[in-house]
Amino acid sequence: KNGDLRTPVITIFDARGCKDHANKEYTGPKAGGADDEMCVKVAMQKIAVAEDAAALVLKECLSELKARKK
Repeated sequence: KNGDLRTPVITIFDARGCKDHANKEYTGPKAGGADDEMCVKVAMQKIAVAEDAAALVLKECLSELKARKK
């Protein structure tokens, strides 16, 4: 039922000062500053979680919310 849910995964690349390789990932126009050596990647990915672990987290969250209501 919910097996195909995806979540955004954010990866930050900071290659400022790195001389180990040529940065070929970005092919657009250069900004002319430090921003040329930084990149943010956002990808939707499926995150696998064991059903029992998910149920435990849900139970704990609901328990906490009920305790705060009192």
